[in-house]
Amino acid sequence: MGRAPRVLLAAAYALGVLLVAVPRVLAHGVPVSTSPAANAILERSPPQIEIFFSEALETGYSSITVLDGAGAELPRAIARVDTANPARMTLRLRSMQPGVYTVVWQALSAVDGHVTRGTFAFAVGRADAASLATAAAAGSSGASTTRLAFAEVAARWLLQAGAALLVGVPLFVLRVWLPAAGTLPAGNARPPNWPLLTEAALLLALPGHIAALLVQAGHATGAEYALPWDAAVGGILFATRFGFVWLLRTALLALIVALPPPGAAAAAGRALAAGAALVFTLSLGSHAAAEAQALLPLGADWLHALAAGVWLGGLGAFAVALAAQRAALPAERSALVRALLPRFSSIAVPAVALLGITGLYAAGLRVGGWEALAGTAYGRVLAAKLLLFGALLALGAYNLLRLTPMAAHSAAHGLRAAGILQRTLKIEAGLGGAVLLCVGLLTTLPPARVNAVAPSIEMAGSADDLQFTLAVAPGRVGINTFTLHAATTSGALADVAEVQLRFTPRAGGVPASTGKLQAVAAGTFSGQGAYLSLPQAWQLQAVVRRPGKYDAFANFDLDLRSSARRVIWQQLCAGAAAAGSGGGRCAGRPLTASARGMGCAARRGIAAGGRLCVYECAAAGARRTNKPGGQQRAICGNWRNAVCAKLRCVPRAGRPWKRAAQRHI
Repeated sequence: MGRAPRVLLAAAYALGVLLVAVPRVLAHGVPVSTSPAANAILERSPPQIEIFFSEALETGYSSITVLDGAGAELPRAIARVDTANPARMTLRLRSMQPGVYTVVWQALSAVDGHVTRGTFAFAVGRADAASLATAAAAGSSGASTTRLAFAEVAARWLLQAGAALLVGVPLFVLRVWLPAAGTLPAGNARPPNWPLLTEAALLLALPGHIAALLVQAGHATGAEYALPWDAAVGGILFATRFGFVWLLRTALLALIVALPPPGAAAAAGRALAAGAALVFTLSLGSHAAAEAQALLPLGADWLHALAAGVWLGGLGAFAVALAAQRAALPAERSALVRALLPRFSSIAVPAVALLGITGLYAAGLRVGGWEALAGTAYGRVLAAKLLLFGALLALGAYNLLRLTPMAAHSAAHGLRAAGILQRTLKIEAGLGGAVLLCVGLLTTLPPARVNAVAPSIEMAGSADDLQFTLAVAPGRVGINTFTLHAATTSGALADVAEVQLRFTPRAGGVPASTGKLQAVAAGTFSGQGAYLSLPQAWQLQAVVRRPGKYDAFANFDLDLRSSARRVIWQQLCAGAAAAGSGGGRCAGRPLTASARGMGCAARRGIAAGGRLCVYECAAAGARRTNKPGGQQRAICGNWRNAVCAKLRCVPRAGRPWKRAAQRHI
């Protein structure tokens, strides 16, 4: 390997090491709301401490402790995790004397297994403001932190690297090696040592798998890691969701060990199925599993990990296949490269497209905005991963657009292409390892969207002679602040007897509730409460009572199901999927058409993305009218058709993504 590749690899891993050295970060299972609120001053003793978290909690390792002004722990009952809402933890309190109190909590996420800790302060009775401020500062009131452990990152890196090989190697054998070897004369293609490569993958995955359990048990008890004979290991293993997933992964690893190596088609197919199932267990502990409606995010995360395994694991298999041909004659080696390159491109190009699609979708879910990309640890690691991914993409494009035509030119050129390809594959393998290190960090760090302050949701409505604007902050399950602005055609609303909000779940099963809003300014009314208690679609009805007039009613629709359903990336991804599949088909064409194939994929991507942007903008504009669903669909269709007519591309009704994939701009 030359000097430049070595410098590139050293810089990539140095970047990874610097990113690992993050001392403390905000945690995953962060409190969404607390009662009492942080820094609140109460007239009387609260009956309980109540904390709503962003993720479901494990009962055995989550706790709440209350300290008085002298730092002594108050006599308490056991903190309980609500069985109906596992994201809610409460602690019953006895009568408390006036003073300043500090709440210390610990939460073990039932989703990704991370342990988080934090504090907040409140006061009862006449409290000294300075004392409350001191208690808040001492505990960074309302903050939640966790330590980023090197052992956890290393365990995740080993597990991800092993899983990538366990997916990429059997698929390479099945779709690249066996078809390519079948086109050559017998004996011209020397089969690599596939059993040795599978053993190497297991030697990566098994230590990472065991280390993940020891690190998890250690974090649950406040240590960096636990020893195998510690009691916490058994508690985590048999009493938590993490333990169930770990045992499932253990069974899959045992199955992979028992399966024959992927040298033949049947064995490769079985190994690929087992590897894909192993990757799914990794997704079960990812950020995607924390979504309220996790089916779509979880599926996208699984596809993302599979695509990474196909590409990065396939690169490793490709490098081993070339290394096995060192003793081959130049003509045989050149012929094998000509046979392998287009077939590997036929699986690598769709895998890269799928990585981009699912990566954009995940970024829409977990990154709050451009400022979060640079202002949070998660965003910085994601940016580093994108840079490394870009370098990998550039090398892959070089292999496809430069080396593939070179190998097809002549035997001499094919031999030269094989030498260059062997060097570039080594660089790609190193960059792939750095990408997987970033993946391990991203799984450990909290999403940037969790760190960011949640924006409010604003909705408009009208009733009789009134115009309403309702703001819900932060607009998620738990305690929210509701602010209603009401105005008439002549200005701000005056002389109001009462304003109420009624909360009705669309799915039924839970009775409606009502809250009163207090006037805070002319025409502005506000209130707070945990009325939105379930992650589902709600109807909010504002009731305004005025003397001498009929009551005014305005309805607002609010969907608190998974944020995934509110992200427009999912429809853009459908068009990008068509582009990726088109690129995959183009990559499988004759070698001289490689450049035209990439142009074909680019045109399909532009066509699909442009049309889907038009469709989504029309749908968003229709939703803002706050009209019934049928009218919204009609408005959306009219706007979409008008814009598409201007672009000379009228889509097929109801199937815009398919039409976009079939036409070029």
